[in-house]
Amino acid sequence: MTESVSRIVEGLRDAGFNINPVRASALWQVDGRGPMSTAQLIDLASKLQISQSRTH
Repeated sequence: MTESVSRIVEGLRDAGFNINPVRASALWQVDGRGPMSTAQLIDLASKLQISQSRTH
């Protein structure tokens, strides 16, 4: 896992998401959302950041 992906995963975990890598796969298991690709995690993190910036 690259450093940038690690930061995205940790940021989502800090926001309350439970994320785990899927064995023998490039996917991530996100509780309540199912398996997601790294690109989908990036999109989720981006949407979370946008929603948080609108509430402040």
